[in-house]
Amino acid sequence: MVLDVFSRRIVGWAMADHMRTELVTDALVMAIHQRRASGAR
Repeated sequence: MVLDVFSRRIVGWAMADHMRTELVTDALVMAIHQRRASGAR
């Protein structure tokens, strides 16, 4: 999961039955999309 330290909100997450790099990149991509969708800069 990716946590916004300022607001303490979870802004991205990913789950799977493995521990590969895709989990991290999926969570980061979700966080980026959340931030862009909310209009934050």
